[in-house]
Amino acid sequence: MTVTELSKKLKLDPHGVYLFYGEEEYLKRRYLEQIRSAIPDDGFNHVKISGDLLALSQELDGLALFGGDRLIELWDTDFSKVGGEQLDALCELLKSAEDTVILYTHPDEFPAGTPKKPSPQLAALQKCTVAVNFERQKPAALQGWLARHATAQGCFLAPELCRKMIDYCSADMFVLAGEVEKVCAYVTAQGRNVIEERDILTVASPSTIYGAFDFTNALLDRDKAKAFVLLSDMIRRKEKPHDILGTVSRMMSDLLQIRVLRDCGMTPAEIASKLKMHEYVLSLRLQSAMKRSMEQLEQTAALCREADRKIKTTRLDSYRVIELLILEL
Repeated sequence: MTVTELSKKLKLDPHGVYLFYGEEEYLKRRYLEQIRSAIPDDGFNHVKISGDLLALSQELDGLALFGGDRLIELWDTDFSKVGGEQLDALCELLKSAEDTVILYTHPDEFPAGTPKKPSPQLAALQKCTVAVNFERQKPAALQGWLARHATAQGCFLAPELCRKMIDYCSADMFVLAGEVEKVCAYVTAQGRNVIEERDILTVASPSTIYGAFDFTNALLDRDKAKAFVLLSDMIRRKEKPHDILGTVSRMMSDLLQIRVLRDCGMTPAEIASKLKMHEYVLSLRLQSAMKRSMEQLEQTAALCREADRKIKTTRLDSYRVIELLILEL
């Protein structure tokens, strides 16, 4: 089931047994709260269980205190370790459940497989739950959601500024929700209701990931002046040197993987799915990766690894190590 289909179901009847899986945590929390709100909490019949299938079984065998509906949530279960007879028993238990049950999973806890070849866990649980896949929002959907979120705060955010804000802040919905609320509060306090680009740059917090992405691009382009300016700005913001270099190293790894997969003929959508990367972020990194040769990407990655080794094993000042990296490139 998609998130849109779940929204329609909850308007008709919120009761049921649900499996929440996928990468978009913001939407998971939103719909969890919607189900919680639809089932009255009398202080006794909302139960949260952490990673214990036996406790879930015992809870489902029990009766609601003082009657009424019950909502039972199962969190923190590593489903990659649930299979065979244990998975079969869980499914039988859920099929007979009279309470509303939510199996809330994080991406690293639930191996979903692919749409064409779902994992054994998903294949089994789809038969006994309403299984909802919370996928990362595609760029167009994310921009539309951001505009609606601004409207709910009483402000208008134009489509081109939605793209700008995602680029500037993050593609993470939790981050975007907080940043757009800050910007709207700022604009409203000034007696306006139309967000301008200067408002975003004045109030919103830039993503350190994109700062490091710009720094990586400067290294790849061998633009020494720009790299030193960006490094100075990150130092001014008191970003830790190992965080700066760690983010750059991860990005270099991403760029290498993206370049290899693209050279193998994979489409951007396939690469984004394989690397579990938001398509908007993938589009930015794909552009960067395709501008460079494999030799450039490999050389920069190797120098970043050597700089990381120096930070961890020598007495050199950590920022000095990064400065030396700039000069080596």
